Amino acid sequence: MGLIGLFGKWLIERQLIIHDGEISLLNQRVAMVPVSFFIELHKYALNSKDKRFKDDLYLWAWKTAYLYIKKFDEEYGLKTFEERYRWGMDVAAAAGFGDYKPGQYSHFYVFNNPVAQSFYPYKEPIDIMLRGINAGGGTACHLKIVNCLETECQAINGERCVFVTGTEKAHRKMGIDHLYATQIDLDYIVPIQKEIIKESGWPKI
Repeated sequence: MGLIGLFGKWLIERQLIIHDGEISLLNQRVAMVPVSFFIELHKYALNSKDKRFKDDLYLWAWKTAYLYIKKFDEEYGLKTFEERYRWGMDVAAAAGFGDYKPGQYSHFYVFNNPVAQSFYPYKEPIDIMLRGINAGGGTACHLKIVNCLETECQAINGERCVFVTGTEKAHRKMGIDHLYATQIDLDYIVPIQKEIIKESGWPKI
């Protein structure tokens, strides 16, 4: 479903409601925020002396995306992985963080990423929040806790970002688990993710 069709469906079904001072989607308030906010947030995270800030930012994004896609799963009765995956990709594209193109397994190719683009040229992958969003949405799709590693970044190559969402075992099998050392502290993150799932539950589908 294209973006225009997706927004049309939401409007017709009154899932997307716009009033003076309020925008809500699936009974959840949303806000239009300039990309410059996320750029400054990432600048702070990448230069922060707080060693936990990057992991916390990742977790906030993971939790937000998990709960949001969980709501979609339940609202539309998305019982199969294929349905959940397709909706997740549509919602990701609608968010405005770039043009999502699915690859094999849980590879995502993102072009025209405005946050990464603003950092180019840079020395390391910068998409902390987008990794968290991909992983949170992926967790709601796969119905198991997954995390996301960035193997290519537009901030470095000026062209695209490549994300791989999966379990630690899957990442190890792909030969990219070495990226955890600089991108995700699993010992810190996974217990918190488990607690979030325990409190909110898996999608009721």
